[in-house]
Amino acid sequence: MAIVAAVPARYLPNMADIGRRAWAIIGVVFIGLVLVSHWRFVDGAEDAHYSPGAVTFALMIVVMVAAIWVAGAVSRKQVLGVAGAGFLAVAATLTAFNVGVDVYQRDQDESVRYFPGEVGFAETVDRMQLLVQPGEPFLAPKDIGSATYNRYHEQEQLFNDLDALAAVLDDPTVEYAVVRTKWDYSYLVFPEVQQVIETRMVLLVQVGDFLIYRRR
Repeated sequence: MAIVAAVPARYLPNMADIGRRAWAIIGVVFIGLVLVSHWRFVDGAEDAHYSPGAVTFALMIVVMVAAIWVAGAVSRKQVLGVAGAGFLAVAATLTAFNVGVDVYQRDQDESVRYFPGEVGFAETVDRMQLLVQPGEPFLAPKDIGSATYNRYHEQEQLFNDLDALAAVLDDPTVEYAVVRTKWDYSYLVFPEVQQVIETRMVLLVQVGDFLIYRRR
């Protein structure tokens, strides 16, 4: 809406002059763009990161511009009518895209935040709250550790320093550790970390995309 607000009113169509037929055409195209946005994430959310991509977004805007022109919402004789249609199209396309993303996210059981497609976060937090006593530190990703409302060693700071990681795991008060199976801080990115952990701990259980270890 900020896009529309930044455009002089004389370059935009008078909403009161847009007929029912025009609104119907624009509405149908708008719903179509919502569905396109939704379908884009259904087929590969892990790689999409909730961005339509330049080509996809440009095509969506072109379709909306065409719909506005065909519907007659912007007069061909209007000064800078193309610009007016373009600004309206961008605003409508952005709205359609965000609605499509919201619909997709609403129906997902997996994460739609930092690690799209990840599963088992809430279950891992619940499991750690049962395993770890209040005040007992454990090794974990920052989001898991903070969600348990308990003491934890942030693994993101330790995976780049194997000696520091080993020192934490050699601390007898650290009974458990949690590691992701994918994304940035996992064995896929830090394969050398796996040996440091598994020589000191044994895998207790895998919960979705998380590995929970216990001291040997």
